[in-house]
Amino acid sequence: MLDHGWSFTIHCSSCRLGLVADHQKIVRKKGRDWSPWGKSAPCPAIGCLGRMRLRAYAPAPNEFIDI
Repeated sequence: MLDHGWSFTIHCSSCRLGLVADHQKIVRKKGRDWSPWGKSAPCPAIGCLGRMRLRAYAPAPNEFIDI
């Protein structure tokens, strides 16, 4: 996905916080073979107990998938 120009955002299921994900930082920290499918992370918003999930956007307009 990275080689084909996809971009990524993260969204909280509770408070609806949305952030742009830095895929370069993720690759440096987790390695290029890491897969986000089925994984989540705690929401960074103060007082929110929700979980953040990645959303991947294809280079084509209006194409995305929740991962």
